[in-house]
Amino acid sequence: VYFGPVGKPVLDHFAAAGKPCPHHVNPAEFFLDVINTDFSKEYEALVDRLVEVHEPAKKRLGQVMTEARNPREYAGDQHKVG
Repeated sequence: VYFGPVGKPVLDHFAAAGKPCPHHVNPAEFFLDVINTDFSKEYEALVDRLVEVHEPAKKRLGQVMTEARNPREYAGDQHKVG
């Protein structure tokens, strides 16, 4: 569902998936409620949306891993954003 840093990035990830964490709610408990689809009436739509949001992050992770394995090849791109 999510792989990355904690804090604001994970909150932004879930908000982009249509599941923003409400104020005054423990984010860890909120995330467990969101990803535990056993009791969700919106199961299929939720899973589809989380997969859709996950794909760009998964692609970027692959790029980061490739760059880490081949640092000389990407040395000129280290200051680019996006």
